[in-house]
Amino acid sequence: MASWSNPANMTQLEGNQVAVGVVAAETDNNFEAEQPKVGPAKKDGGDAGGVVHIPSVAYVHSLSDDLKVGVSLMVHYGNSIDYADDWAGVNVAKSASMETIQVQPSVAYRVTDSLSLGAGINANYIKAEQELTVMGQDLGLDADDVAYGWTAGATWDLNQSNRLGLVYRSEVNADL
Repeated sequence: MASWSNPANMTQLEGNQVAVGVVAAETDNNFEAEQPKVGPAKKDGGDAGGVVHIPSVAYVHSLSDDLKVGVSLMVHYGNSIDYADDWAGVNVAKSASMETIQVQPSVAYRVTDSLSLGAGINANYIKAEQELTVMGQDLGLDADDVAYGWTAGATWDLNQSNRLGLVYRSEVNADL
């Protein structure tokens, strides 16, 4: 996924290329209280984790041997918890989730036979949700935002077998 990780690496690719991927990640969030809550709540919280699938897709188009453009669609962060309604910490949280989706168009240019530079601008959609019960009242939070950032990279071929890459990702600030 050169168009996302270090845009300068796109110059290493020949022709037009597509990469598609998916990662399965399992979270394990177990909780057990030393003292059970007074009332109907259980002592433990069960396992609030689960399996999530994290997709990605990237495309690189060769305008010439030295000039490449690309775009990537990544889910680079996400997590969730979902406890049973009667778990010991029901007054703290019942469920929570955060998801991000990033789109990054990028460009790369081979400056010399050994040096390539690349840059990209990214748009990030961030969504957060939380549910909890306070004094018998169900409360919720549902927030989202779009925030922007940028990426710059360089790749230097030291020799035929070794390459050095540098990449910088700007901070992305979302207002949730």
